[in-house]
Amino acid sequence: MLAGIVLAACEKPEELVPVEQAAQGVYAGWTNATAAYFPDGMANDGDSIAVTAVKDGVVKVDYHSTSWGTATFSSVAVSESEEAYVFQEAEGTIAISLGGSPHGGGAAPKEYAAILKQGVISKDKKTYEFVISAPAVMGGTTLTFKEGEM
Repeated sequence: MLAGIVLAACEKPEELVPVEQAAQGVYAGWTNATAAYFPDGMANDGDSIAVTAVKDGVVKVDYHSTSWGTATFSSVAVSESEEAYVFQEAEGTIAISLGGSPHGGGAAPKEYAAILKQGVISKDKKTYEFVISAPAVMGGTTLTFKEGEM
């Protein structure tokens, strides 16, 4: 009996990782974009979201798209549920080149206000979804980013 108590006392307690650090990572996936001009959506592969810890309970979220440019949300509150990391709504910007590719050629990117409407990453980091709104782009554009390929 005493040996069991001694062994239990010697076990190291599980270290808690702060939520902003636990949610960090680069997440590859695809985006479905909808707007007033194309309500059925346009999808593209090869996009990503990078989540970087800023301070307690706060992260930076960077979205990179092969078609939709880049969006930055510098101060996003993140919390933890039993199954996922949950990102709160936040304001940021998106730089889109509507006259050509955002990675060269065509018009230079123009910056617009953007809102991170929601974001969720499962704790095993196998499933995730982020929704970004750009109200001033093409009558209101919504970008839904998900894991995997289309």
